[in-house]
Amino acid sequence: MCRRPMYHSSIRPKNSPAPGPRRSSSASATVTSMYSFVNSSADASGSRDSSREIIRSREERANARRTRSCWSSGNSSAFIRPDKLSASSDREFGCTGCSVEQSSTVWFLVPIAYVLGTFPSAILVARAYGVDIATYGSGNPGASNVTRALGWRKGVWVYFLDATKGAMAALMGLVLSGLPMAYWCGAAAIVGHMFPVFRHFRGGKGVATGSGVLLVVQPLLAPLAVALWWIITKLTGKAALGSVIAVAFVPVGLIWEGAPAWEFVAVAGCSALILVKHWSNIVRMIRREEHSLSEN
Repeated sequence: MCRRPMYHSSIRPKNSPAPGPRRSSSASATVTSMYSFVNSSADASGSRDSSREIIRSREERANARRTRSCWSSGNSSAFIRPDKLSASSDREFGCTGCSVEQSSTVWFLVPIAYVLGTFPSAILVARAYGVDIATYGSGNPGASNVTRALGWRKGVWVYFLDATKGAMAALMGLVLSGLPMAYWCGAAAIVGHMFPVFRHFRGGKGVATGSGVLLVVQPLLAPLAVALWWIITKLTGKAALGSVIAVAFVPVGLIWEGAPAWEFVAVAGCSALILVKHWSNIVRMIRREEHSLSEN
């Protein structure tokens, strides 16, 4: 009788496959369930990410709508600074999404802002009442000198016009490019008011125009500076003293507000330029020769 050869457990034929672990049906089901769990987790993670993107876009649109409503209503306490918004919010706010670094075409706004700053508000208002403001009082074509010549109502009109052209220049840069260009355009308007090319570079001292620029780029700080100017001028009767103190206060207010360094440099540069323009007033105040608003 021929018996089937028996092999030891450690010995196997050459061509026989290596024994592998037996996979039971329960193990296969376990592996299948693990793959299903991983796939479902990935799907859930993807859905969570998409949900977060939807929520983020909704929040950005809400911020843009809130910013537009703050501009239209003048509610500065609820104002969200445009540089804090994202690119999508900037597009909804009305910005083109381009920045100073991304596009050089926006630099044509700077000469436009300069020309806007040269608008002779004080000269036109004084001329309408038969007064040559360049030959009256200090000869400065500004709101203070118009107040001495024609009274405080006409001086308020000149201040309003000068502040408006500064605000328009800064707002133009803000809407078309962003906050950095708003500072550039605002500075150009201030320089245009101080050194108008159409009047042999003999202009005003930039306080009213600068306050209009400040209202756009720092809407919370501008009312404080104007209030400080009014208090000092009311107590002393000297508009130049109020202007010097208010202008010096603005960079300090930026430090207190925690503004970025580049904003501080921009504001400090404009403030220094305005203070240099007031150098003759500072010398007269030291000598106690500065005229008050009621004096000629």
